[in-house]
Amino acid sequence: KWGFTNKGYGMVVEGCSEGPRERTQRKLDLMLEDMAATRGVEVVKEEMEIEEVKIPLGYYGSVIVAMIFIL
Repeated sequence: KWGFTNKGYGMVVEGCSEGPRERTQRKLDLMLEDMAATRGVEVVKEEMEIEEVKIPLGYYGSVIVAMIFIL
């Protein structure tokens, strides 16, 4: 999940969880809200992308992400 603040900069949160998609969405919502509150800013625009990947037993998963904000 990512968003832009009223101060003009962006914030990104990421996470993983087992269980329903809604739980992951709520977890990311809370993380972004907490980051904004800690910095004393408001999130004025936000978006979310969730990719679900199932990793077979005995294997490990890894994700690498590059995000560029173009203003």
